[in-house]
Amino acid sequence: MDLLEEWGPLGVTVYEVMLCAIYKSGYYLEADVKKISLKICRVIGGRWAKKETVGQVIDYCADIGLFDK
Repeated sequence: MDLLEEWGPLGVTVYEVMLCAIYKSGYYLEADVKKISLKICRVIGGRWAKKETVGQVIDYCADIGLFDK
């Protein structure tokens, strides 16, 4: 709920795409935030989010405990 309140549908979408990437690689993903942000932008479309914003959402997810930094 914290993610939804802070970032709205974009936050939830980024989180879901991140989960797909994590589970695709076997329950663990070590990646540079800039690189993964660019990949997520390609998945959801640059029209809906910018790389910097996606990076902020990922950092927020880590801050609230959804991901490890």
